[in-house]
Amino acid sequence: MRSAWTRYLTIQEFKRNGSAILSGVNYAHVVAIHLYDGSLRGLAKRLVFSLFMSLRPTTTGNRDRDILVFFANRRKQRADYDFIAGELRRVVGRDGDYVEVLEHFNPLQWVSTLAGLLDALRAVSAYSVNPAERLTTALLIARYYSSRRHLAAVLSGKRTLVTFCDALPVENMLTQIARTNGAFTLTAQHGQYRLLDQSNMSPDAEAYANFISDRMLCWGDATRAEFVRAGFEPNRFIVTGWIRPPRSQQEQSGKRPDFFGVMLNGPNANESNKALLSVAKAVAAATGIPYLVRLHPQTALAAIQPLVDEQCRSIAHIALEPYLSSVAFSLGHMSGAVVEVLHEGHPTYLFDDGRLADVFRVEGLSYRSVDELIAAIRADIVDTSEVRERMASLSAWYNDNTNQASRLRAAILNKQGSHA
Repeated sequence: MRSAWTRYLTIQEFKRNGSAILSGVNYAHVVAIHLYDGSLRGLAKRLVFSLFMSLRPTTTGNRDRDILVFFANRRKQRADYDFIAGELRRVVGRDGDYVEVLEHFNPLQWVSTLAGLLDALRAVSAYSVNPAERLTTALLIARYYSSRRHLAAVLSGKRTLVTFCDALPVENMLTQIARTNGAFTLTAQHGQYRLLDQSNMSPDAEAYANFISDRMLCWGDATRAEFVRAGFEPNRFIVTGWIRPPRSQQEQSGKRPDFFGVMLNGPNANESNKALLSVAKAVAAATGIPYLVRLHPQTALAAIQPLVDEQCRSIAHIALEPYLSSVAFSLGHMSGAVVEVLHEGHPTYLFDDGRLADVFRVEGLSYRSVDELIAAIRADIVDTSEVRERMASLSAWYNDNTNQASRLRAAILNKQGSHA
């Protein structure tokens, strides 16, 4: 089994060698996010997906505007993703059209997929993997290639394309087609993107490795700085802040919550989750404060239950508001939840287990040892004014959403490259 790092390097070389360019689209970019799981289960999923799942565009609007907002991720059943698409649509308003692509079961998709298999097999000839992976990659390419005309049709007359995330397959494909047609392309940020390395590599790396749009509507200067480190020009990143529903303001009781929280990463960072839970046990023992565990939306409860001790009072998928009202401070690692709670001025402490991305290695936020982290918590319990100021400063670095609607609209309608 290849290491995640080796697999990442192999996928990037597949993109660069150009063998998968068909009709002006580099399908190595389109299928990249599918290629990190080389297990038998992963190969089986590729096979079923390629042969029995089809794309169905649904159009809303007059179809005569020159701006298109496009979303292809409704099936993920993430309310936060759906909100981003809806807000982009609302901001553009009558100046744009809206198209969603839904994936649905189609028992005859295999006919269209196999029709393009010969070209797809040539496209993967330079992909340095075993024959089974090469074949299932070819099937993926053939499947997406079979939908090219349907996708291209939604771009008719469009001069600007706005996508939810151009790192994901359908939106990456449409972005490539749009750029070939001379359209201006923008994509949104939906998590705290960070450069990964051999210690923490995962498919999340495609957020930057697959970024191809002219501009990104990004959360804050932290994201811009991270992409500049990856070799991108800073003017490709327009800071508009995260696109999230406004949090309702609930009256605070003034009573300090009886627990602290532990915000876990997704399943791509299981080892760091284990380390974070070990730190939680140490913090609970040192402070006498029990803890709650907030699961990532994609993490199963059963995977975490064996890793906690008697000081854990709850493990749950919990929304932001009830979570923040239940905990006095939070431990975290490198998920977008960190930016969520910083935005609320919530005291937050990240444990650097050696796998923490550099974007989160910030003084006053991350700590390399358990003792340092516990000392910071104790100091902040004594001096609450200092921690409030520190959290406010950190929040602005990661997320600046002031005047968001007007800045989003200016970025999309005026094609601005940056903001002052």
